[in-house]
Amino acid sequence: MQVIPLKNTQQRHQVILFASQSVEVTQQSPTTTMPLEVITITGKIRKCAGSWKDLKASPDENIRNHLDERLCVKHKEHDFVWIQSLQHWKQTFKNKHYHIFLNCIQGRNPHFDATKVRLSLKHTLGAEEVQHLKDRLNC
Repeated sequence: MQVIPLKNTQQRHQVILFASQSVEVTQQSPTTTMPLEVITITGKIRKCAGSWKDLKASPDENIRNHLDERLCVKHKEHDFVWIQSLQHWKQTFKNKHYHIFLNCIQGRNPHFDATKVRLSLKHTLGAEEVQHLKDRLNC
């Protein structure tokens, strides 16, 4: 039996075999037309889609910054979710949230371009904070 890894979003075509049936699934790449945005962590935003760690905790404790507790990157993308009661995969198109850390974002978005990230904040960032974001995203 083949299983589609949830973190892998490369374009490919797979057939999943169940006990008595065969289900065809096409896995799609993350949408490149949807922008990546830096947002404030609020509400139900909890986990990084790249590292699966809590968003308010830094992916690397050695480089932790106060911005790690307040900001994250949001991107709307395709994913597959296993529906246990129906015993099949369901395709979704939802917001995914990432640490402001290049490794977390590139794991699911290998063609990530940091120059296209938008700031969607209700407050302005200081020069030091903007430089920190640029350093983290290598732009």
